[in-house]
Amino acid sequence: MLRALATMIVINLLFLSSLAWTLGRLQNPDFLVERSKDINLYGRLSEQLVKLLDQSDKPVLGLSAASQGEIIATAVPPEEFYLFLDQYLTATLGYLTGQKDDLTFHYPLTKTKERIESSATDRILADYYNLPDCRSIQLKDWRFDVELPVCQLPSSSTGQSDITRLANRLVENQLSSLPDEFSVTGPSDKLITARQVISKLTRLFQLVWLATALAVAGYLLVWRRKALFGLATACLTVAVVEVGFSLIAWDWLARTVNELIGGSGSAGLTITLIDLVATLMEVMKTIWGNLAIGFFGAGAGFLVLGVAYRFKKPISGAPSSAAIG
Repeated sequence: MLRALATMIVINLLFLSSLAWTLGRLQNPDFLVERSKDINLYGRLSEQLVKLLDQSDKPVLGLSAASQGEIIATAVPPEEFYLFLDQYLTATLGYLTGQKDDLTFHYPLTKTKERIESSATDRILADYYNLPDCRSIQLKDWRFDVELPVCQLPSSSTGQSDITRLANRLVENQLSSLPDEFSVTGPSDKLITARQVISKLTRLFQLVWLATALAVAGYLLVWRRKALFGLATACLTVAVVEVGFSLIAWDWLARTVNELIGGSGSAGLTITLIDLVATLMEVMKTIWGNLAIGFFGAGAGFLVLGVAYRFKKPISGAPSSAAIG
């Protein structure tokens, strides 16, 4: 009876240790960036960005949402996106986990703006040169210094030679409000609160891991060979629970969070947030699944050791365990 109770305690502590490990891994920026690449976070966000841009009432510079998405994808290729993500997470998580006392982050955007300007100008000109020739009535209210015409000017027109310059200036005006650097100087109130919560959770995780190690060691010391079968049962039970949790609980949690997010904000932003939540849940399911495999392996190992020790013959001349008992 006492051993059964101890086994249940070990099972619960192992499960809590798994959960603590899973949440702890989310504090590692390198791990998060690698998992983001595995699940193609860049591609997902690109798709959601196009959907978000498609909801705009007025296209920017007459460009469709798909064209704007392609321009941004050209200006921010995957390798640069993941570099930014790595540096931002390193700075932010370093502060949240207490490794740094302050939060400071700077990322230059000058080259990104130059690529946007070049790509947008090329796209605008490509669209312009596919337009039909202008009729005089179409140019009646057109102002050369404000916007491109909705038709293609005759090659003999004075304005035709300045179309490239006008397209470039329109793009420059559109980008003038964007900063040359993305910077974070000092944490927000929410980040300060999050840092305090994470600090408490980290201490709690350490206590859980210590309690688990002591419980397993004590279990082995008290029941010795019989403990191997108990630990095999505990590891296999935790593995089965983790598999069930991965199949059901994470999806349920994701749906619950998505329902909460879906009730507020614009539709486009909501879609993006939901996709980010789903991405985070997939990362956690991956960690959980790897832990389940580890517990299956540990359970099988303890089971094999238990069987081996049970059928192991005592050394000749040495008293058997039954005789000692």
